[in-house]
Amino acid sequence: MSNYLKVSMQETINSLYGKGWSQRRIARELEVNRRTVKKYILNNHSKCTISTTGSSVEISEKDTSKCTNSTIGSSSAGR
Repeated sequence: MSNYLKVSMQETINSLYGKGWSQRRIARELEVNRRTVKKYILNNHSKCTISTTGSSVEISEKDTSKCTNSTIGSSSAGR
């Protein structure tokens, strides 16, 4: 048996958290441990993408929740 929740359960956790549910409520309703809920919420919100000059990556509605670090016009480019 693995120690990971199925993707559908992970998406449910993040969806409910996005709707303003508390971690305790999510854990109680889905019958999972509070620490498990916290782990998947932190894991989802800590993912960042880095875009560089000239990249042809399209941003979809799904990707707008992720943070983006852009290197366009950074002062360290000429060093």
